[in-house]
Amino acid sequence: MAPRVLLLRTPAAPPGTDRYEAALKRASFRPLSLPVLETAFENLERLSRIVRGEDEEGTVDGVIVTSARAVDACADAGADIDWGAMRFYAVGPATATALRTQLPNPPQDIRGTESGTAEQLARYIVQDATKEERLLYLTGDKNRETLPRVVTEGLGEGVLRELRVYATRAVQDFESCLERALRLQGEPGTFLSPSLTHFSRRRTREKDMRVN
Repeated sequence: MAPRVLLLRTPAAPPGTDRYEAALKRASFRPLSLPVLETAFENLERLSRIVRGEDEEGTVDGVIVTSARAVDACADAGADIDWGAMRFYAVGPATATALRTQLPNPPQDIRGTESGTAEQLARYIVQDATKEERLLYLTGDKNRETLPRVVTEGLGEGVLRELRVYATRAVQDFESCLERALRLQGEPGTFLSPSLTHFSRRRTREKDMRVN
């Protein structure tokens, strides 16, 4: 029987499209992916008001997205929002595709898609936008300051507004899910990022301390 491998990570969707699981299956392993972290969305009502022009701080001329989770937040902000009239700056082709396929009334004006990184996108924005415009940057809880710094240095204070629309948190009941998965697998887990390794070991130690 093929050996089992437990991957402490979130698999790609839809099922059967995850490249890590596919590679392990080709190598005659039986992989199982167990999510450790999940995304929690925040400030979606505020995002909806801003896009509709109903926010107390005024309207914006464009929206900046640098991750698929930011696109997911837009999709969850309201099915009746007219995204088609909004200019977007997207960090890469995959993010641009997500905007076109996941948003109701998808945007028609998506720029900067060949940039590839947040810094390159920021430099594109500096060349494309004007100092009189207002841009909304949708962030998570672990964003770097590179894009805001470059845009502010190039266009000045007041151009960029930031709104945190998602945060990463622990999956509910992770410890019990891990115990069940380990009983099923009978093999050690495989960690695919330093943050997952740190989190999983910390949560396991905390549980041991509570039991003792």
